[in-house]
Amino acid sequence: MGDLAAGQTGAAAHTLAQLSTCCTTLGESSGLKAASLSGSLSEPVKEMQRSIAGVQNALTARSEAHAVRLALASELELKRERLLRLRGAGGTGDVTRMAGEEREVQVVAQRAEQAKREYEAVCVRMASELKLADAQRAAQLSAIARALGDAEREMAADQARAYSLMGINGGASPAAPAQSAAAAAGAAAPPKASA
Repeated sequence: MGDLAAGQTGAAAHTLAQLSTCCTTLGESSGLKAASLSGSLSEPVKEMQRSIAGVQNALTARSEAHAVRLALASELELKRERLLRLRGAGGTGDVTRMAGEEREVQVVAQRAEQAKREYEAVCVRMASELKLADAQRAAQLSAIARALGDAEREMAADQARAYSLMGINGGASPAAPAQSAAAAAGAAAPPKASA
């Protein structure tokens, strides 16, 4: 009887030692894979941040160009109104003043037209930035999804190897016996009589 108890204790100790070794190996492997995954994901995330910064810069430039355009359009409208009032007042002494106002209207109109062209160019550049950012984001998200999928498959394979080394259910996870037992119970149930 004593030899039987000693044999069982030795077998249990050996099994626990195997379990400890497998868990240690699995933990180390998981740690290395997590570090590798973190490294492989950091570059796509940084690239996404750069892409977002480019879009933000384009939006800021568009906003600034739009503000300049609106300010010049407003200034032009005021100058035109002043010129119209001056023309409406008439008078011979106002000819010089009227010519000066007309020159100012022309100068502001040219600046407003230039601001409009710059604004349109910024809008084209912004649309280009947005398209590029969308394409980059799609590629980066695809790379991240692939890396995560690869990591999940590697971890599942490591887990299966660990269970196999421990001799648990031929490499299946501990949850698998409960699932297969439930499936077997369902298959072994006698068919119900139909009414």
